[in-house]
Amino acid sequence: MYMHKDIEIQMADARKPIGYWLKHLDLLIEGAFDRTLGEDDLSRRHWQILNTLARGPVTSAQLNAALEPFTGSDSGALGSVIDSLTLRGWVAAEADGRRALTPDGAAAHQRIHQNVNHARRLVMKHITFDEYAQAIDILQRMAAGLESTAA
Repeated sequence: MYMHKDIEIQMADARKPIGYWLKHLDLLIEGAFDRTLGEDDLSRRHWQILNTLARGPVTSAQLNAALEPFTGSDSGALGSVIDSLTLRGWVAAEADGRRALTPDGAAAHQRIHQNVNHARRLVMKHITFDEYAQAIDILQRMAAGLESTAA
């Protein structure tokens, strides 16, 4: 029986495990963010810090906790990124030690946010919002299943 090459490729892709697709998608998202943020010489971590601080001032511990899914348990992973944002004049330490966006940082966040939204739309280019919501729900339940058995 003759199978069209595209069907063979689709069947081979369907046999790849979820871990493959999660890693592949994460690399693609990272690449899209690198291209989106590259004109400002920023990384995805820079954006994540700016976006977290746009919600309000936070302590270093709160910032590390918010970004831990991306940095792992390395609490020092964000130090150089925060330092570079501070040198740009976009982040400052408040009197109580919390980090906050400066007015220039808030303006940069607003400008960059538009570009990031474009990258996010690309992630959803071939799916509906309902499919996206279903995927998130499924991934959350899969994570919960593994978390409940973690020692």
